Amino acid sequence: MPLSWIKQTRQLLQNLRSKDPAVKIALVGVGNVLMGDDAAGMLVVQRLKTCLPADSFIIPIEGGSAPENITGLIRNMLPGLVVFIDAGDIELAPGSQALFLSNEAEGVSAFGHSLPLSVLGQYLEKEVGCQSLMLIIQPEKIDFDIPVSSPVEQAVETITAGWMNLAAEFPGQTAVP
Repeated sequence: MPLSWIKQTRQLLQNLRSKDPAVKIALVGVGNVLMGDDAAGMLVVQRLKTCLPADSFIIPIEGGSAPENITGLIRNMLPGLVVFIDAGDIELAPGSQALFLSNEAEGVSAFGHSLPLSVLGQYLEKEVGCQSLMLIIQPEKIDFDIPVSSPVEQAVETITAGWMNLAAEFPGQTAVP
């Protein structure tokens, strides 16, 4: 059985932290908050922005429906890891979550982006020298002006709690300005 996204991320984070205790992690929420379940990634980072300490090594960033517009911010941060959080068709039950390496996510179908996240992740890997992942949430329904579905809301809560737990597992290790 494959490891859950949290276990995979924990292992990667332990490896990154062993090499550089001050490594930064950029969490990029992707999606449109007016399009039902497409808001999932944005909701995660918006919630983390209110919960994480300002000096956390985990830095939530709102990428919206055009995350390519925040590449300058990410390049200036010099993160060791960039994780895009988005709704996408992974052919699982609504609310299901899966973690992909950017270079292995060619078949993931995301919604409303002109530039595939796999391409953006690979660009940042070359430009910044970081690793990049995509944490994808299976939507139930994406349509204009509808609420987020219950399974996706539950996934947002689970993912937010997972990142809060990861931040707590590495106490006192905050990003260096």
